[in-house]
Amino acid sequence: MASPAFIKYRHEEELLAGGGDNVEYVYLAQVLPDKLRLDLEYIEQQSFLGDLAILTQAALSLFERNEALTGQQPFEDRNAPI
Repeated sequence: MASPAFIKYRHEEELLAGGGDNVEYVYLAQVLPDKLRLDLEYIEQQSFLGDLAILTQAALSLFERNEALTGQQPFEDRNAPI
């Protein structure tokens, strides 16, 4: 299955690597809320053509780096407890 969140976070482990010792905090505070937001937007705007576009983007993401596809950069190290 593919979704906008899958595409954006295709290389999630690389994004989380910048979290240092706070990987769990970065995931819970930043990644998970964004994934849920993207999934809710998808549900609200779901369409056949939109699904085709997502499948195409997902297929292309298999051959491209996450930064090139979405402009995402690794998260900064956060020194905040959970």
